[in-house]
Amino acid sequence: MEKLPFENVFMHGVRVERTSKAGALDFICRRLGEEGAGLPLAVFTPNAEIVCRCAKDSRLCGLINSSDISLPDGAGVVWAASLLGSQLPGRIPGIELGEAVLGWCAENRIGVYLLGGRAGVAEEAALRLSDRFSGLEVLGTHHGYFDTSGPENQKILSQIAGLKPGVLVVCLGFPRQEEWIISNRRELTGVKVMMALGGSLDVWAGRVRRAPGFLRSAGFEWLWRVTTQPTRIVRTASLMSFVGLTLRERRRIQHAGEPPLL
Repeated sequence: MEKLPFENVFMHGVRVERTSKAGALDFICRRLGEEGAGLPLAVFTPNAEIVCRCAKDSRLCGLINSSDISLPDGAGVVWAASLLGSQLPGRIPGIELGEAVLGWCAENRIGVYLLGGRAGVAEEAALRLSDRFSGLEVLGTHHGYFDTSGPENQKILSQIAGLKPGVLVVCLGFPRQEEWIISNRRELTGVKVMMALGGSLDVWAGRVRRAPGFLRSAGFEWLWRVTTQPTRIVRTASLMSFVGLTLRERRRIQHAGEPPLL
């Protein structure tokens, strides 16, 4: 696999790539067009909540940084980068990048596999995605409620290895999905790209609605999630913690007269 053509930006210890969605998509699709076996490309999309958790846990930080491509999913990450002295081209929502990759797969007859969600979610997502992207080949699906260290995990790995999808979408939630990808990628060398995409399957299956476009553009998708999914209210504390963490880091840099750490 070729070296990443992107510049790295480090925020609170977490690496993200300075690129656009088009740049990331181009690199991923070129990987899908490569011949020969090798480790699958691991694509992670940390948002502000994930970065905040990583800042407090070096193990999680190392996990995110073990990816091949780490992309800023969320307006908070872009805002923090700018505040700390490094501009990013913009947010790259994992779900939108995933849809772009699936669209490319449909056009180029590249098979995909969907892993995650409650029972029936991946299957429903597969049906809806196949209707949306003509020619998309969903080779297999499996729910996300399994013991990642038990015999069922080995069955899933065997199935995926046998099907050899070009793209494996993993939606097990952070950090379980990232841990699963890094732990199992050596057993899935027939797969070209593995993407950790959080709750994307629930959206694609029609179980959860995304925020309207104007809210996403304004950076308030998090507010939509809280109002439509009240159980997420506790997670807003992480966002406030992220803001505080970033402001303190900015003050520290200014007081010390140091260059930005990004």
